[in-house]
Amino acid sequence: MKITMQSLTQKLGWKISFIVFLTLIIVAGPFLVIESYNARKDVYALNEKRWDLFTEAVFKSIETVMLEGKTDIANTLLNDFRQIAEVKTLEVVNMDGTRAYDKTRAKVLEPDMINRLIKGQRLNLYEEAGGKKALTHLGLLHNTERCQTCHGKDSLYLGAVMIKTSLATTEAKISSMLARTATMGALVIAGLLIVIPFSMRRKVVKPIEAIL
Repeated sequence: MKITMQSLTQKLGWKISFIVFLTLIIVAGPFLVIESYNARKDVYALNEKRWDLFTEAVFKSIETVMLEGKTDIANTLLNDFRQIAEVKTLEVVNMDGTRAYDKTRAKVLEPDMINRLIKGQRLNLYEEAGGKKALTHLGLLHNTERCQTCHGKDSLYLGAVMIKTSLATTEAKISSMLARTATMGALVIAGLLIVIPFSMRRKVVKPIEAIL
């Protein structure tokens, strides 16, 4: 009888451990998924802000050389920006969609994309090719008061900066962050799986064994 009761209490202990494990998985699983999603979203938002600032830097540089009458070095300036890590392509586009500072006046943006840009003030377009993710960031070049001396006041915008960037570094940061989150989550779950069942056995199973 004693062996049977001991077997029953052991089974009860294992059932408690299983219930605790199942509860932790049910609670922690969605939490980790949500946290991972939020972390990815935050990293992407910071990356988009970074390219907003980069666009502003390009505009200020172009504005400076144009106001100084050095239009011939605009392309040289853009080429310097193109050497920055993660920048795959960089174009300054006129409001009619043609490439600025280019004698060929090649069309690089369609009217509907220009309209979307004007409506949103900036666009972040994500794409994936060959397993590699990229971001195309578009920001408007505003017709500031200083620019209006030459360009007039008819248009609010002079053009747009279009940057295509690699997301390899961003994805590496996200992967590292998710790995740390998963590791911490696993350690917390493992710790709770040790502490809670041990406590439950002391508080529940042991008293039952004492009675039996």
